[in-house]
Amino acid sequence: MIIFLDTTLLWLLAHPGGGPKAQDLRRWLLRRLQAGDQIGVAEICDYEARRELFRKDAVTQIANLDKLIERSTYVPLDTPTMRDAAILWAQLRKAGQPTADDKALDGDVILGAQAKRYPKHVVATENIVHLSRICNAKDWRIS
Repeated sequence: MIIFLDTTLLWLLAHPGGGPKAQDLRRWLLRRLQAGDQIGVAEICDYEARRELFRKDAVTQIANLDKLIERSTYVPLDTPTMRDAAILWAQLRKAGQPTADDKALDGDVILGAQAKRYPKHVVATENIVHLSRICNAKDWRIS
């Protein structure tokens, strides 16, 4: 299975220390890797994490993010994914279940569309409410 990390988890892992929560996340990921899973980084999450790190001039965290991506399956954006995301976005709004403001790009929908390209996927997140409407999403703290 490929485990996609949402943006919040990328931030946690990029932080040099990150505190107890980051340490728990690292242990959880190690267990998943030992079980044969792969780590996936969707380009939309890389973008969301990286833009904030650049804004903060967080050079060490950017280097840590780069190292994580080197050891992961990186999933770039492409036209079919963005078209699937547009359909998902419209379907959610028609159903009265938006995951972001109507004027927002809505990274969750794009992440979901990227993850759905892999039949055996899970998005590790703390944002189950939005992402579970789109793809197989699990709270990493309880899985």
